[in-house]
Amino acid sequence: MGRPVWYWNATANDSDKTILTVATGKVVQPLYLAIKLKCTATVGNRILRVDITDGANYVWRNYVMTALTANQNGTQQIYFDQPYTRANDAFDPVGADAINTTLQQGAPLMYLPAGYTIRVWDSAAVDAAADDLTVSLHYVEYDV
Repeated sequence: MGRPVWYWNATANDSDKTILTVATGKVVQPLYLAIKLKCTATVGNRILRVDITDGANYVWRNYVMTALTANQNGTQQIYFDQPYTRANDAFDPVGADAINTTLQQGAPLMYLPAGYTIRVWDSAAVDAAADDLTVSLHYVEYDV
């Protein structure tokens, strides 16, 4: 029987977060990932990405929203084992903003063994030490 876990990270001034590394003796089934990026006034296109790796190689990679520029905010919701993509969804679990792009999409069903990681980051690193990335991950953790 698995143990449901909610992970939340709202550390300010950070747009690159490895939000999960699966521990030895565990398997993780990701269920839901909510992402919010709040951009500073620094000019540049932020390209937000989710990478799931086995520690060295990509297992799944996704560019999760259109590029965000200075002073914009965007949110993304990823539902694992859901086949759809829907733009401009009204539900925003990480806070609404005046300038806001909310996207919702599906991702494949996954069971991640020990050593696998989930990273959410601005691959363009426009203002990595000042943009604010907030992530919430819901997953089930199993003992093996």
